[in-house]
Amino acid sequence: MIKCGNKNIKDNIKCIDEIDGEVECKISGSYNLGVIGRYNIIVEAIDSSNKSNNLVCIVPIYKKNIELNVKEKVIGPYYTEVIRNQNTIIVYGLDENNQYTKVVKVFACSTGRGGRTPTGTFYTTRGSEWGLLMGGVWGQYYTMITPSILFHSVPYYSKSKDNLEWQEYNKLGSEASAGCVRLSTIDAKWIYDNCPSGMRVRIYDGELPNGITKPTPIKIDPNSQFKGWDPTDPDLANPWRQM
Repeated sequence: MIKCGNKNIKDNIKCIDEIDGEVECKISGSYNLGVIGRYNIIVEAIDSSNKSNNLVCIVPIYKKNIELNVKEKVIGPYYTEVIRNQNTIIVYGLDENNQYTKVVKVFACSTGRGGRTPTGTFYTTRGSEWGLLMGGVWGQYYTMITPSILFHSVPYYSKSKDNLEWQEYNKLGSEASAGCVRLSTIDAKWIYDNCPSGMRVRIYDGELPNGITKPTPIKIDPNSQFKGWDPTDPDLANPWRQM
């Protein structure tokens, strides 16, 4: 009987015949080891001597359907999706099967204007509590998606928590940045505090998953004396906390 074993689906499926030993093996079907899912792979083994026993069909070719299940590699407690056209971030945690299926957080964000935030799969690097951004402005609690694309708070004119670009803050939930993914301060801080380097981030365009609703960001009143502060900043000096 011809047996098909899988050591490496890319280039090392071997077909072993009990009479002839290793025989010619043809693999067809499409799969992508970088994408989670199930794929049907067909392996055709040539019985060169035509002497194998217990073949399902008495023909020189034995076909076997293989269901290939590509599972995600677990790196850290969380996996994050940025649904770019929805300006929404979903953070998933691990379920009982060690798969990222549990929705832990949903954030409204601002991605890049005109598609400036790249799509794809990336792995984060933890940044710092303050970072100097493009244009000479500052962001709180940044985490690097790529060397030039970050998660961070809405920008500040200077490295001071009372100098927020409040007009930009009021754009949360819509495209606004030069490419980075902006969040409210408390949401940027959550990622900074809880998501270690190496977290996988997938950025794509699509619909929100069933049951997921984008949060409605707080709006800052242009006439407020506190408009230089992010209302969500957990800093004890934040005057919004006293209201």
